[in-house]
Amino acid sequence: MFFIVIILIDANQDNNTPISLHIGGLFNYDNSFINNGKYDLQAARMAIDEINDRYDELFNGRYKLNLLSNNSKCDPIYAVDAFFHAIFRCPQLTFLIGTSCINETKSVIQVADYYNLILFSHSTSFISQADQTYSTLVR
Repeated sequence: MFFIVIILIDANQDNNTPISLHIGGLFNYDNSFINNGKYDLQAARMAIDEINDRYDELFNGRYKLNLLSNNSKCDPIYAVDAFFHAIFRCPQLTFLIGTSCINETKSVIQVADYYNLILFSHSTSFISQADQTYSTLVR
């Protein structure tokens, strides 16, 4: 049994292809009056590109990040639909980023909490007014 474990560990270390960690992104692309999610998406892509450029140093060459973004339209219905699209039609997500509008943040975190998926949101006005505790919400 011990011999098999060593072979599996060695076989995994020989593979130099990094493992993709998929991150879901919910951004508001359409409504420029409320929040221009295009800039949020651009900032997220820049951050992920920077991390991926340094993946040897940060993750010992084992992981690369992949952003899978969708338009939430600053609407709770579209945001939850985009969330379910990310959950069921994309590779397994590590966590979510986005949701800058209060109403969509509330809707998405209620569902994300059920799926035990972490949501990094910058909608701080919702977080400060929330009377419930969401275990998977990070700001």
